[in-house]
Amino acid sequence: MENMKEFVKATATERGCDGNEAFKELFREYVFHHSCIMRFIETMQVTFGGQLSSMLFISACIICSTAVQILAIESPLDNLTTVGWILVYLSLCILILFVDCYFGNTITVKCAYLPTAVFSIPWLDQPKNIQVSTLLFMAKTQQPVQLIAAKLVPVSLTTFTQVMNWTYKGFALMNQMKK
Repeated sequence: MENMKEFVKATATERGCDGNEAFKELFREYVFHHSCIMRFIETMQVTFGGQLSSMLFISACIICSTAVQILAIESPLDNLTTVGWILVYLSLCILILFVDCYFGNTITVKCAYLPTAVFSIPWLDQPKNIQVSTLLFMAKTQQPVQLIAAKLVPVSLTTFTQVMNWTYKGFALMNQMKK
């Protein structure tokens, strides 16, 4: 949306219409794209919400128990292959959890920027009906958008940090019990 003026000029030239019609057409495409993204997020939440929430819990348990397994190895220098595979497994579990949380966070951050991007387009130069549509779209985009796991937990980098904190607390508790 930052280059809306250039897109309007290019669309007007390409389609042989005036600037208002080109703006209206581009704006309609942006609104349609946004509604597709919102439907996709809703579908993701319905389809994978339970899976994401259980993955957060199970990942914490797996990472914690795997870290305890590393400390349970009697002589790590004699079993470098075992330690290496456990570290690879641990890293992959953390990476899978991080990627899901990162993309959930990216959705939230990008959607939070959208009202500012919409406001920055040249909508004040348009006819009243387009101005009203733009204002309504800005109001709609001001609602926070988050990918939520099972309608309980937002999937974000904050959640990743919390899960890793739970994992460390569980690891410390299990390690203390082992001694």
